[in-house]
Amino acid sequence: MVPSESLASQPLPRTLSSPPPTLPQGPFSGQPSLSTPLSPSSPSGTKVEGQLPSPCLPSSLPLPPTASPPSLPPLHSSVPQPAPGSLSTYWPTPPESSLVPSHSRSQPTPGLLCPLREVAGNEGIVRVHAPFSLQDLSQIEKRLGSFSENPSVYIKEFRFLSQAYDLTWHDLCAIQASTLTPEERGWIQAAARQYADQTHLVDNTVPVGDMAVPATEPHWNYQSGQSGCQKRDLMVHCLLQGMEMVSKKIEFSQIEKRLGSFSENPSVYIKEFRFLSQAYDLTWHDLYVIQTSTLTPEERDRIQAAARKYADQIYLVNYPVLVFDVVPVTEPNWDYRPGQSGCQMRDLMVHCLLQGMEMVSKEIYFDKFQAITQQADENPAVFLNRLREAMVHTHLEPTSTPGAIILAIHFIYQSSPDIRKKLKKAEYGPQTPIHELLRLALKVFNAREEAQLREKAMLQARALASALRPLATPQGGQGKSTRLRRAGAQPRSNPPGPCFKCGQEGHWSRCCPDPQPPTKPCPICRQPGHWKSECPHWGSSSMPRHRGHPNTHLEILLALDLLGLLD
Repeated sequence: MVPSESLASQPLPRTLSSPPPTLPQGPFSGQPSLSTPLSPSSPSGTKVEGQLPSPCLPSSLPLPPTASPPSLPPLHSSVPQPAPGSLSTYWPTPPESSLVPSHSRSQPTPGLLCPLREVAGNEGIVRVHAPFSLQDLSQIEKRLGSFSENPSVYIKEFRFLSQAYDLTWHDLCAIQASTLTPEERGWIQAAARQYADQTHLVDNTVPVGDMAVPATEPHWNYQSGQSGCQKRDLMVHCLLQGMEMVSKKIEFSQIEKRLGSFSENPSVYIKEFRFLSQAYDLTWHDLYVIQTSTLTPEERDRIQAAARKYADQIYLVNYPVLVFDVVPVTEPNWDYRPGQSGCQMRDLMVHCLLQGMEMVSKEIYFDKFQAITQQADENPAVFLNRLREAMVHTHLEPTSTPGAIILAIHFIYQSSPDIRKKLKKAEYGPQTPIHELLRLALKVFNAREEAQLREKAMLQARALASALRPLATPQGGQGKSTRLRRAGAQPRSNPPGPCFKCGQEGHWSRCCPDPQPPTKPCPICRQPGHWKSECPHWGSSSMPRHRGHPNTHLEILLALDLLGLLD
């Protein structure tokens, strides 16, 4: 007789093609439960305490390798073509290397797949159910994450979980209930049953959806030689396919954000569309939905027209297909199964659509190229670089003769008004070398800067001169004397003759204490009764501001000298 310790340490093989001989049922004959653990029986019939610690999902286990880039199924998954009568096509075989989780907390445990575990029973080796603990479920929920936020990670971890643990129907339901929302769980189970129904139409040995993914406890027998493990594996396979189908609907909402606007950035749109066509097994309906949701009607019509034009060119060379067969307007009902022509027609349609996008993008970029204008303070060299970068995405080459002429035309007529006026006078016009046009534009641009600096300096000088000039008094005597002293001019003590306002000597007319009305009209407003210096129209916009202020120019020169702007 083999000792119970050696029997309990043997791993349970999960190979469906060569099942082990039938063993008598042990205590695991009823419904498995996560809340009521089943204790194994010793060979003598007494229960052994402490032999079934709760399994713990390890975080250090290696994940199954994934392909790069991943090949994901389409939005509407197609049914594969199985070999007739072969259930192994739909029941995946677990990896050959046993992924054994480490469950030891206080003492080492047998290296078995859990929650189902092979132990020694009254009549031989039996399989008992070791349920997940609440801590295990918490770790599983943390590792799987949110299905809606990241379906790919959830599916990868769920597949690993189904391969690393010998689960039961009750365990699968518990994992779904703790990691999925009711809405997500309903979507996945409905898609899994739909996949099973579609598979049943191809291979009638596969049960229908309600039997493949039961909603209630099916009471499957998971003992060796029974069909419970096969049915469980089929359910896991259908659930994974359902997750793939639902994930495409969830991820499709992010496709529009990832592609962006075709008119604003055609390069990004084409790059992401090419990635989608390579990473996903799309159908005609998927391509139609992507174009409808991410393109405007005008963009979609232009792209499809360009794609059909490209298909016509291919047809004239070596493809014996009609243009509307390549880019069909309505559902073509292609057969995407292996060996059929649906995948080939789909790939040709994607190729023509990408070529159509390239052709339309060049037209869009040329429109953007024509809309580029020079900013007010933009350096002509920077403006020319912007034109060259925009022309790269068009159907023109900046280095070619037509491209150089078009670049020169836009550089001349899209420049600032003062630069445009100068460039129009170029000897050879648009045929002038672009470096010569740039030299002329820089000359005007630098002269503009110098003129702006001179004007700014003059404004500063006038402001400083105004600050140096004190407020004039009504008589104007003391204030002007002070202003003259600050300006460096020394007024004479007495005038050479009498004042023309009062006829008395000893003072200047601007300091006359008793001015008399003039005998002639004012030379400014042509009105009698006041002198020119007292004219109310003096200082208006129609009169020069330096008139009557002979020292204003001197004050400006002094201000410029103080600012250091005089050589």
